[in-house]
Amino acid sequence: MSYEKAEVPAMPWTGGPLPRPELLTVAPSPISLLSAFRRRWVLATFLGVLMGGLLALGPYFAVPVRYTVGTLLKVAEVEPYILAGKRGGPDEFDRYKSAEAQRILAIDVMTYALRDSNVNSLPILPKANPVEFLQKNISVSYPGNSTLMRISMKGKDPEQLKVIVNAVREAYLTQVIEDRRQKKLDDLANKEKYLKDLSDEADRQRDMIHNLLTNLQSTPQLLVQQAKMYAEKLSSLHREQMGKRETIRKLGHEVAMATAALEEAEKQDPTVLEDVVEQALMQQDPEFATIREEWIGLVKRLRLEQDKARNPNNASINHLKDKIADLEEEMSERRVTVRADLAEGFKEQNISDAKQALAEAKSSFELTNKDFEDIGAEIKTMLEKTQIADQGNSKIIGKQKLLKEKETVAEELRREVELLTLETNSPARVKKPTPAETEGNDRTMKYSIVGFSGLLGLLSAVFGVSFMEFQKRRIGSTSDVSEGLGVNVIGALPSLSGNTWSKMVSRNRNVRGLLTDSVDSVRSALLYGEGKNGRKVIMVTSATPGEGKTTVATQLAASLARAGRRTLLVDADLRSPKAHRVFELPLEPGMSEVLRNEAEIDDVIRPTRAPGLWMITAGGCCQECIQALARDDIRVMLAKLRDEFDFVILDSGPVLSTADSLSLGVHADVAVLSILKDTSQATKVYEAFERLDAVGVYVLGAVVNGVNAVVKRNVTTLPVRASA
Repeated sequence: MSYEKAEVPAMPWTGGPLPRPELLTVAPSPISLLSAFRRRWVLATFLGVLMGGLLALGPYFAVPVRYTVGTLLKVAEVEPYILAGKRGGPDEFDRYKSAEAQRILAIDVMTYALRDSNVNSLPILPKANPVEFLQKNISVSYPGNSTLMRISMKGKDPEQLKVIVNAVREAYLTQVIEDRRQKKLDDLANKEKYLKDLSDEADRQRDMIHNLLTNLQSTPQLLVQQAKMYAEKLSSLHREQMGKRETIRKLGHEVAMATAALEEAEKQDPTVLEDVVEQALMQQDPEFATIREEWIGLVKRLRLEQDKARNPNNASINHLKDKIADLEEEMSERRVTVRADLAEGFKEQNISDAKQALAEAKSSFELTNKDFEDIGAEIKTMLEKTQIADQGNSKIIGKQKLLKEKETVAEELRREVELLTLETNSPARVKKPTPAETEGNDRTMKYSIVGFSGLLGLLSAVFGVSFMEFQKRRIGSTSDVSEGLGVNVIGALPSLSGNTWSKMVSRNRNVRGLLTDSVDSVRSALLYGEGKNGRKVIMVTSATPGEGKTTVATQLAASLARAGRRTLLVDADLRSPKAHRVFELPLEPGMSEVLRNEAEIDDVIRPTRAPGLWMITAGGCCQECIQALARDDIRVMLAKLRDEFDFVILDSGPVLSTADSLSLGVHADVAVLSILKDTSQATKVYEAFERLDAVGVYVLGAVVNGVNAVVKRNVTTLPVRASA
C-alpha cells in the first residue's frame, strides 16, 4: 500500500477563530481504544502482565485447595413392611428425604458426633460453637434425585474431613435410625398390653350378657319380638283412646245442647211461638196465605212507587198504604185466634222432647267415659309389661354394643400389632454403606480464579493504558487532521525516525525516494500560490518538540531547490537547533550572531551540497538573541532575505514550548505546522493553531509525518540524515 497523499483543498484555512472540533471531545470507541493500544502496546502489555501476575498471586496463595469428602447411604423408596393400602402417596419419598436431611443436621446428632474424642480433638473444629460449625459445613443431598443420600463436607485436610463425616454418619444411624427402631419396639409392647386388656374386658361383657338372658328366661330374639308386639298393642290402644276422647267431647257438647233446649222449652220463648203460629196459619188457613201473599205484593209495589214518585204523599201511594194497613190488621186478628189454641200444647210437647234428648245424651256420655277409663287401665298394664321387656332388652343391647366396640378396637389394634411386628423384624429403610472417601477437590476452581484474576489484571491494565492514551487524543491519520480538526493537510511524509529509517535503508538504497515524492506534494502546495499572495517567507513549526518540524523544513527547502527556486533555510529554533546537522554544517556563526550584531547577514549565509539551497544556522543562542526576535530587527533581516531569495524557509521552535515561533511568525507570509503521527496530540495541535491565529499568523496547513509508505525505486535525491 502506498503512503497517504493528502489532498490540497481549493480553499485553504484562512485563519480566524476555529470552532471546537468534535475530535477533542468525542467519547472513546472500541476502534479508538484499539488504535490507542496499538500506539502503546508495549507499555500496556508490560503493565498488563505485571498487574495480572500480581492479581493472580493473591488468590494463588490466599485461596486454598478444598477437598470434598463424602459418604453415601442407601435409602429405600418405601418402608419394606408397608402394605399397598398404607403407602404415603407419590410424594411421600420426597418428604421423607427432606425430613432426613434436616434430621442429620439437628443439634442432637451433631452433639452425639462430637462426643467421640477422635472428633472433638481435631484442629479443624473451632473451640467455640463446634456444633454450629458442623451444621454450616456438613451438606446433605441426593445426587440426581436418586435413592442415595450423600453426606459430605469440604475443607483443607481430607483426613480430618473423613473422621468428621464418618462420625456424623454413625451419629445419625445411632441417634435417629436405632432410636426409631427402639421406639417402635416400645410402641409394640404398649399396644400388646392394651390389646390384652381389651380382650379381658370383652370376655367380661360376654359373661354379663349371658347372665341377663338367664335371669329373663329368654333370648335376645324373643325379647325383640315381645318388645315389638307390646309396641304395636300400645299404639293400637292409644289410637282407640284418642277416638274415645273425641267421642266424649262430642257427647258432652250434645248434653250441654240438650240441657239448653230443655231450659228454653220451659221458658217458652215468644219468638219461637210466633214462628210456630205463623207456620200453622200458613198450613191450616188458605185464606191467610192468600192475604199474606197479597200483602207482600202490595209492599213491593209501594216501594217501587215511592222510588218513582217525586211526591211521596200523592194519592196513589197513600191508597197503597191504606190497603196494606187493612191487610196487616186482618192478619193480626187471625194470628190472635190461632195463638190461643196452640200455645199450651206446644210448650208441653217441647219440654217432653227436650227431656228425652237430654237423657239419651247423658247415657251415651257415661258409657263412652267408662270405655275410656277401661282403655287407660289397659294401657297402664301394657306399659308396665313393655318397661320390663325394654329394660332387659336395653341392658342386653347396651352390653352387646359395648362388646362390639371393644371387639372392633381390639381388631384394629391387632392389625397394628401385626404391622409393628413386621416393622421391627424388617430391614432398615436406611442402610449403612462404606466409609467416607475423598470425592474430589476444587483445584480447578482455584486455578480458574487465579487465571481469571490474572486476565482481569491484564485487561484492566491494557484498558487503563489504552484509555489514558486515548485521553491524549494523538493524531493517528491524516483524516484526524483534515476531518477531525478541520485543518488542511498539504502533505504526508513517511516515518524517518530511528529504526524505521535504518531498516528501510538496509532493504533498499533508493528508499529515500519515498521522502522526495512526499515532500514534493508539499512543495506543489507552496508553488500553487507563488506570486499570488507573496508566499516567500514560510515558517515551519510544530505544537511541541519532537514532531518532525526540522525534517519537514529541511526536506521542503531541498525540494524547492530541486524545483529551480533559490531557497534559503534558516534554523530559527535558537534554543534547540538541529538543521545544521542534516547538512553537516557548523553551528556558528549564525542567526544568533546576527541578532547580537556580531556578524552581518551575508557572512552567515552558507551554501549546502544541494544546488540552489543555502542555509543560515542557529548560531550560539543567548537571552539577548531570544529578546531580539520580538524587535523590529528581525523584520528588516527578513525583508533583505526576501529580496535575495525566491523562498525563505524558517525552522522555528515549537509553538507551545516558547513564544519564539509566535514572535517570528508575525513576519512570515504563511506557516506550516508539522504533525507526527501517533505522537502529536490533537488538543495541543488545536491549541497551537489557536495561538498562531491569535497573533495573526496565516497557517497554510499541516504536514503529517510518520505515515505508512511503499518503497519506490530509481529515484535520485539529496542525501539526508534522519532528524526530529
